[in-house]
Amino acid sequence: ITYEWDKKSFLDPKAQKQMAEAQASINGQCSGMYDRIEGICRAGESGKKRVTKTIKKIVFRWGGKGKQVFALKGGTVTYVVDFQSVNVSDAMDVWLKKNL
Repeated sequence: ITYEWDKKSFLDPKAQKQMAEAQASINGQCSGMYDRIEGICRAGESGKKRVTKTIKKIVFRWGGKGKQVFALKGGTVTYVVDFQSVNVSDAMDVWLKKNL
């Protein structure tokens, strides 16, 4: 799985302000997606096959307050980050189970 960072969105002054206010980091916010996908792959061969078949790339982008989104289209997962979101790992789990 390859990845891409929408650097322009993360460098936006509004993104930088929200990140500072939330005491968050880009890596801390985004690495959870990799952790969840890795967990699915390690859980068994069927999970690994679903991931391999479905996900080819992950794009990380900042969206702003209330705009957290997970989307899958054409093998690309897009994760739109809201640094103020809570229970992000739980939301990722639910979304991945529904979409894989």
